[in-house]
Amino acid sequence: MNEVSEKTVYFVRHGKSEGSGLRHFKLPNSCLLEEGIQQSKLIAGRIAKINFDLLLSSPIHRVRETAEIISEVANKKVEYSDLFKERIKPSWLFESPSLTSPKTSIDQEINQELIERWEKWDKDSHVPGYKSEDGESYDDFIKRVDEALDFLKDKKEKIIVVVTHGFFLQALLARILIGDFLTSEIFRNFKNKIKIENTSISAIKYVRTKEGMIWRLFVYNDHAHLG
Repeated sequence: MNEVSEKTVYFVRHGKSEGSGLRHFKLPNSCLLEEGIQQSKLIAGRIAKINFDLLLSSPIHRVRETAEIISEVANKKVEYSDLFKERIKPSWLFESPSLTSPKTSIDQEINQELIERWEKWDKDSHVPGYKSEDGESYDDFIKRVDEALDFLKDKKEKIIVVVTHGFFLQALLARILIGDFLTSEIFRNFKNKIKIENTSISAIKYVRTKEGMIWRLFVYNDHAHLG
């Protein structure tokens, strides 16, 4: 294994997509809106000015679209990793005829029953030990966040760009800032008080301190390119 060294990781949230007005509820195959495509082009211009070594991305469609625009502008190949996916939701949340049709827009067809199902699962999923069939529990999700941080820590590249999701990024920042004191209830309160704009940049550094190597937040939700 390579010796762990100091590094910088820039996180970019994907562009605005179908369902962006519905908090964290989005279909796995939701696409970027035209506004989201334009946002992605703007952030790609900023990212291209960073002399980075590696471009990573969640494989989820709306994030892939954003990452591919960055890839083209910055002339960097994208590597995909499931570690940076959004929280995995149980399949029963999407069991609605309006959401299984390939011609349906979630913004047009979302119904009250589905919203109520989502809100119940969102609340229940923060209960320690809760598991909902094929969905990701809070404990599982935070474990994956930790694995993502370890994955980044062990990469040989010194400057990394990761294109990911808003909820995932909220959890990662909470883990860095609160550490082992983070609980499901603290995270629920934390995420309700911070916002990650579409295509915003947040950045962390892995640095050496007297206490050892730590992750440190140094840029949060920078979306100056959106005007």
